Amino acid sequence: MNMTDRKLQKYDGDEHRSRLQADRKHLLDLPPEKAMKYILDSPQPADLVRSLDSQDLYFLVNDIGPDDALPILGLASERQWEFMIDAVAWEKDRIDLATVTRWMDLLLRADPDRLINWCRNEKLEMMEFYLYRNMEVIAREHDQDPSDFGDGFFTLDGTYYMRIYPGEGESDGGPDAESDAASRRQEFIQRLLERIAAADHMFFQNLMLEFPSAIPAEIEEEEYRLRTVRLAEKGLVPFHEAVGVYQPMTPAAVLRRPAKWVTGGPAEDDMEIPGFAIRLISQKNRFTRALALLPPPPAVEAGPI
Repeated sequence: MNMTDRKLQKYDGDEHRSRLQADRKHLLDLPPEKAMKYILDSPQPADLVRSLDSQDLYFLVNDIGPDDALPILGLASERQWEFMIDAVAWEKDRIDLATVTRWMDLLLRADPDRLINWCRNEKLEMMEFYLYRNMEVIAREHDQDPSDFGDGFFTLDGTYYMRIYPGEGESDGGPDAESDAASRRQEFIQRLLERIAAADHMFFQNLMLEFPSAIPAEIEEEEYRLRTVRLAEKGLVPFHEAVGVYQPMTPAAVLRRPAKWVTGGPAEDDMEIPGFAIRLISQKNRFTRALALLPPPPAVEAGPI
């Protein structure tokens, strides 16, 4: 079937779901340079991208290259965006502002209007934390001269004057690289604020009024808690718990474990099962032989073992 025929196809109901499942499986077997073309040539590219497990999409975007994968990021859902931010934006229990800047810039270029709505409706605390760490704002009095604020301040409405803090330690590549990173950060923040002000000026003014009074330690702690819960739902536990897999166990401890019962019913059709990592597994070991004993799709969407 050529690409033109695929573009003319329309699926609905069970056929649509079955086709998406087949497309997902085929997509994860493609090399990165062909994967994006396959997605964009799909008759319903947004459905295909959003049907991918968040982990699979994250690996796919990194394989293609985040800057080259902007069309795919624009098609992804907010839930998939959230997983990507959760995966990259933290250094242990602290938010890595440089990484947040890079990935938020990617999302702003991919779909600016949806990013603004997402920040306003679901990521307001994170936005306030980010602005608190990166800039200061002063509300001009009606009789105050803007020249009193000094160099570096700019305004979008004549009322709130903002200054972005100079970056420190944003790059390991020396002074020139650090200067470039600081310039990109400043450019991103200005574009973000311009988009917010243009989309919803009332929200922009409320944001300028509220973020200086944010309590960053509380926001960061709560965001880390929520991030840990979201990742745990996908089976990704914190590092200090994950390293427990290397803890030696005695035979007696294994024997004391209760029996595990596995139901034999079919898996839900919409169950998200990451398939990308299967490609990284050696094909000749006990684990892959055990996987071969599991029921066929839709319970497992991996390729042949």
